[in-house]
Amino acid sequence: MFHSEEIVRNDSPEPLKIWIEPWGFQHTIPANSLIHLKALSEIQGHLEVIDDGETLCVYGWAGSTLKIYQDNQLVDDVNIPVPDTGQLTARSLVEDIFGGPGGPYGGTA
Repeated sequence: MFHSEEIVRNDSPEPLKIWIEPWGFQHTIPANSLIHLKALSEIQGHLEVIDDGETLCVYGWAGSTLKIYQDNQLVDDVNIPVPDTGQLTARSLVEDIFGGPGGPYGGTA
């Protein structure tokens, strides 16, 4: 089993929205806090965190499921594995087919 972990911090005094892809939902990180992302898959890969200055997004990979923790409490359990799309990554899938995070045609965080 392969796993990947990331910590995403929100150091601002305002809540921060983050897209969770390719599952297509947003999660809010409260002001001055962090979330801990833990992903598992039988297929080798890793979480990809992208901050383009406008949108913050976390992408899973083929076969991965995701758990989101805040203050050591499980707040989201995404147990639907990302489909294996061959060489097309979850990020490519979301950007090319749906236009970006939050598709169709891209959303804003």
